[in-house]
Amino acid sequence: MPRSPLESSYVKEPGAARRRRRRAAIAALTLTLICLAGVAAAPPAGHTKHDPIEPALYRPAPDIKLAVDSEAYRSAREALPPQFLNFETRRFVVLSDASPRWTREQTALLELTHYQFKRFARRFGLRPRPLRHKLVCVLFEEQEDYQKFAKDHDGVTAGWISGYYSPKHDRVVFYNIESDSAHARAPAPVLGFGHMARGRITDERVRASIATSIHETVHQLAFHTRIQSAQIQNPLWISEGLATAFETDQPRQAFGPEYDYPIRLRKFRELLEDDASLIGLGELVRYTEMPDDHDETITAVYHQSYALVSWLCRFRKIQMRDFLGALKRERPGRPTGQRHLELFEAAFGDVHSLERKWLRYERARMTKDPKSSPSDRKPSTTSLR
Repeated sequence: MPRSPLESSYVKEPGAARRRRRRAAIAALTLTLICLAGVAAAPPAGHTKHDPIEPALYRPAPDIKLAVDSEAYRSAREALPPQFLNFETRRFVVLSDASPRWTREQTALLELTHYQFKRFARRFGLRPRPLRHKLVCVLFEEQEDYQKFAKDHDGVTAGWISGYYSPKHDRVVFYNIESDSAHARAPAPVLGFGHMARGRITDERVRASIATSIHETVHQLAFHTRIQSAQIQNPLWISEGLATAFETDQPRQAFGPEYDYPIRLRKFRELLEDDASLIGLGELVRYTEMPDDHDETITAVYHQSYALVSWLCRFRKIQMRDFLGALKRERPGRPTGQRHLELFEAAFGDVHSLERKWLRYERARMTKDPKSSPSDRKPSTTSLR
């Protein structure tokens, strides 16, 4: 099979040149998707317009065509009013009553997240199962409609979040925070970042919304492809750590666990400077749900999980792969916190020893590189090979 331009550059060029060419190829692809991926609305009665643009660097085999119809699609279609229109890309079917512009941006973001997720899985040596059908995404223009749907159909009552993944129904759901009604509402915390001032909603909230869309889509991809098992209650650190490690507000550039997300990194370093705010690793790896609803706890869990997974993916690649496999082999159910600790130590060794090595690295890195610019998307020097 002929190689794509990206793969050819990987074979022929040396390290630095290869990485520059790779980033340029991904940036060009992303710009094309966002600017040109026009997904036109179609009547809801089964007529769907297909997106002609597809990521050229990670296509499924030409003879594979994913079906729209699935239990996940039927469940969403039946729960939504008829004015929700269908939009299709190669791997996703989107039901939306939001503006065409925002819907196009979101569909492009879904495909880009899939590309980066598969790129990471391939380089990490994971074996994600093929998509069984087109993945389902629901987009709302109005926050009130989104909150009612989330509560009535998915049992999600945290109305402050701008999106979520429903494991039960295998769908991601978002609302347009740029809509007029969303602008008028009180500011709200986003994914552990705390409250944001209303005056900055068009900047920080939009950037956080992009990161949230990627975060929740990674949850969907991880469970649908069986990188994570939906048959057990996974520990928070691995579920949220994987999702946060993919976050970015600059999807025109490569993203994933081998790339720092400067906003998360800065927040983690704030915790690191105030050692009393850190959650002990022996405690963190036991959590399967938030121990309380305090902002400080939520912040620490999200940011520590981000930093831990990023570090493990760079320095404990084989152990991380083994840990994900061990989780999938667990009997269905709700493992105890003690069992999650045992699984962690079986893969990574003594939790306290690992914690010392991890935090020693992070403190040394913080001393060497005290500032992290939001525009700095360079991969770690220990990126996955």
